Amino acid sequence: MKFREVLKEKIELQLSVKEYLFGSGQFMFPLSTDMLDRVFGKRDGILNDLIGRSNKQRVFHVTSPRNMTRLKKIKGTKKSISAFTKMDYDQFKTGITGQGGILIDMNASVLISSVRDIYSMMDKQGRRWIAFKYLNKMTGDWIEEYDIIDDVVSVIRKVFKNNTEVMAALNSTSDNQQFYKDYFSLIPDMISKKEMSEYMKAFYDYTEKLFKKYKNDFPDSMRDVEDLGIIDGHRAGGYNEVVVNQIEINNIYVSDDYVISDGPKINRFLDDVDVRYKEMTGRPLTKKNIIYNQSDFHKIVGK
Repeated sequence: MKFREVLKEKIELQLSVKEYLFGSGQFMFPLSTDMLDRVFGKRDGILNDLIGRSNKQRVFHVTSPRNMTRLKKIKGTKKSISAFTKMDYDQFKTGITGQGGILIDMNASVLISSVRDIYSMMDKQGRRWIAFKYLNKMTGDWIEEYDIIDDVVSVIRKVFKNNTEVMAALNSTSDNQQFYKDYFSLIPDMISKKEMSEYMKAFYDYTEKLFKKYKNDFPDSMRDVEDLGIIDGHRAGGYNEVVVNQIEINNIYVSDDYVISDGPKINRFLDDVDVRYKEMTGRPLTKKNIIYNQSDFHKIVGK
């Protein structure tokens, strides 16, 4: 199975932080608002006030009726979700990781935006992670994986300097690449919960240093979806990805796949979509919020 297919499966599993740090098959990096703000600066401030630009940006999210109401729990919080600015109609109908057909129009704080799917993954605390492979694409492939391995081994040496088992593994070879291949995934079995917490903090600090080091190699669209539209070859695949949090829902649209009609009259809705819609918006679902075809969809979402 290809790595990107493994990622798609793992999105639904919501792995633990430990599994992202040591067991994902390649390096994963956590994304947080505070860290990205420190590296790239905030989108808010005096300039936005002067030009009347919102600190939040308009994005979209596709989900299923069952998952629609779950968004209520993360409204206004720092728990992040995957969104987009462009999508194919067929992708809206089928969904990204499962059933689709529900389009959420929202304003949100952008953590990171890309012209392609970056296969971000969520841990059990609601934090999103990005694999080295996709992070590196955003820099134009300027980051070498062997440099990452050397850096991470240095972090391991510092954090676990008093752990005899980890140090023995480190000292068994002078080749960091070989250590990573043979021992890296075994480290969780060698360390205590306290040591794991110390390594988590050290790795988060390292992630911030890595972003700072390559700050100028990331595109201007990294945190501003308005810049995505001016990039040639805007979208690679059926949709692009924007990781967001602190969401505010503007509107919700429903595919006609959930509608049973008799001519112009709507007889009933499937999967309690009308009940869930009212729970989310406080108003009944009417025809103006039903997407019947590709033209309806692209009046809302760009191609």
